Amino acid sequence: MQAGPTHYHKSIVLDDASLLPPAASCPWCGGLDRQAIATIQKQPEVLLLECSTCHASSASRMPTPQALDAYYGNYYDGASAAEHAQTEGRVTIGDAARMGAHLASSLGSIEGKTSLRILDFGGGDGMLAVLAAENFMKANPALREVAVTVVDYNTQMHQPSNPAITVRGATKLTELGDSTYDFVIASAILEHIPDCAGLLRDLLTRVASGGSFYLRTPYAAPFMRLAEKLGKSWDFTFPAHVHDLGQAFWEGYFTANGNDKLFAIKSSRPSIVQASMSERPVEAIISHLFKLPWHLLGRAWGFVGGWEITVTRR
Repeated sequence: MQAGPTHYHKSIVLDDASLLPPAASCPWCGGLDRQAIATIQKQPEVLLLECSTCHASSASRMPTPQALDAYYGNYYDGASAAEHAQTEGRVTIGDAARMGAHLASSLGSIEGKTSLRILDFGGGDGMLAVLAAENFMKANPALREVAVTVVDYNTQMHQPSNPAITVRGATKLTELGDSTYDFVIASAILEHIPDCAGLLRDLLTRVASGGSFYLRTPYAAPFMRLAEKLGKSWDFTFPAHVHDLGQAFWEGYFTANGNDKLFAIKSSRPSIVQASMSERPVEAIISHLFKLPWHLLGRAWGFVGGWEITVTRR
C-alpha cells in the first residue's frame, strides 16, 4: 500500500544514469551524521536521510540536471501555455484566494507604506503574490502601488485587474541585480531544488531591512517513519521533492550561524492545508485533524505534513 501527497506532483522511478552518486554530507549544513528514515525508491536505492546536526532530510541520491529537465518538461503532459497560466496558482494549493489572503496575513502589517515590493521565487505565473497584493491594498488605503517580481521558468504572468499592481517576470535571480524587497515568498519551492543552501542565502540577502520572508516546505518524515515501521510505503513524490524540512530545521536555521542577529522569527507553525474544502473536503478535514494536536503538544507532535515560517529582517 502506498500513501502520500500525490495530487500536486507525481513520482517516477529514476534509473542509475539519472541519479548522481550518493552524497557523503548533508546538502544544507555539510554534516556527516545522517540516518536513514525511509526508502524513497528501491531499485536503484534512494533513501531519505535525516541530518543529526541541522535536522534537514534529503534524498541520498539527487536526480541529474538532465533528469530534472526531462521530468519538468513533461510535467503538464502537453498542456498548452494558456492552460498553464490558468492553473498555475493552484498547483500546490487548492484555493488560490485563500492562499493569497494567508500570505498577506503571514507577511504582516504595512501600515504607512505607499508602495510595496514583493519577490515571489518559484511563483509560477505570480497569481498568489498578486492575490496577496490585492489583500494588502484592500486593508491599507494609503498603499498606492505594488510591484510584484516573479522568478520562475513560466514566462506567462498573471495579469492583475488592478492597474496599481504590476507584475514582472524573470527566469533567474541573477536577472534582478542587487534588488531588495519588502516581502520575499518561497512557497512550496525549496524542496524541489537539489543544491539549495546557497539559493536560500541569496534569497535572504534580498529581504530589505524591516522586510519579511515567508517559507513553506513539506514535512513528511514522521509519516514516512511510521509507514516504514508498518511495512508500507509513502509516496515522497521524488524527484519533484528532494528535501523534507520541518520545525526543527527551520527554527534551528534561524537561531544559528548568526542568522538570529539578522532575522527574527515572526511565526513558525504547521503549514496551511493545501486541499480545498469545496473540492477535496475529506482530505482537507483529515489534514486539519492531523495538524490540530501540534497546537497542544508542540514539537512533540510531528504529523503536520508541512511547515511554514515567517522571519523579519532586523
